[in-house]
Amino acid sequence: MSLASVAPSVWHSQSRHAGARPRGAGGAALTELELARAAQKAVALAQQDKSAWTRADVIKYLGRVLPRSGRDPAAAAALLENVADRALASEFEPIACLEAPEPLDVPSSLLRADGRSVYQRHGGTRYATRAQLAMEERMAAQGSAVGAPRVSRAEAAHALGADPARLQDALARRAQNTRDAHDARTGSGLREDQAAAALAALTDGQLVSVLNAPAGAGKTRVLAEAARIWAVAGLGPVIGITPSQSARNTLAAGHQTFAGKLADRQSQRIPSEDPDYGDIGPAFPAWTGPGREPILQPPKPEIPPSPQILERAMVRDADWEAVD
Repeated sequence: MSLASVAPSVWHSQSRHAGARPRGAGGAALTELELARAAQKAVALAQQDKSAWTRADVIKYLGRVLPRSGRDPAAAAALLENVADRALASEFEPIACLEAPEPLDVPSSLLRADGRSVYQRHGGTRYATRAQLAMEERMAAQGSAVGAPRVSRAEAAHALGADPARLQDALARRAQNTRDAHDARTGSGLREDQAAAALAALTDGQLVSVLNAPAGAGKTRVLAEAARIWAVAGLGPVIGITPSQSARNTLAAGHQTFAGKLADRQSQRIPSEDPDYGDIGPAFPAWTGPGREPILQPPKPEIPPSPQILERAMVRDADWEAVD
């Protein structure tokens, strides 16, 4: 006779002696306080793992937190389901069902034994604690609030090297040719649609701005350019938070690329034809907005001479020409 055939008879014998009270380790009966604590811990673990969870999630964590015992598997399963149902009925703490009611009455022929429609996923009802929902409501209210620091639309468009009107058209999907708007490049190197997304995030004044785009659309590059403009505008440091090490490396590489690009722009000078003067000045003159640090502007087709060059030209009664 194998041990496997003996074990069920031993479990059933123990369950008959145990009566209706569930028993924990060492044969001691589980009290209502112990069951309540186990249910609360299981719900907390389910809520920690997911923002919305199912009855199966509660049963899974109940199986982990309830004391081990020698009761038979059928009794253990019945105990788990009973405590889970009591938890979902808000017996231990407030729980909310997140399933919307059916828009129409479902015929009885289309209802399963659990009362759900045959067209609904079995066991797919999701729940959340009232505390979790209250926290999410507070976060949504804070995220939609306005009054956060922002860059003016003129400053942002200037730093992006783009026409504000064209960026607004791209945001409102009024671009005459979607492909042209997608391929057009701004002075910052971003596509016009990317620059429009950066403009919206920099200027909306909301505490939370969401940028949603498919993989390969250039989100990291947009964020790196927006971070550069934000930092140069003197609005404070920029901190990047990513869900993985790989995403962190990608974001860091994008930041380094634009940091090097910025340093390279700052070092560029416009040469002068006057050997005694050296150069006219920086190739990317800084433009300072009210209360802002200098923001580099993109190169322009025509660069006016500096006052020193004009003075020398007047003294020598000569013409001037800036070398681009």
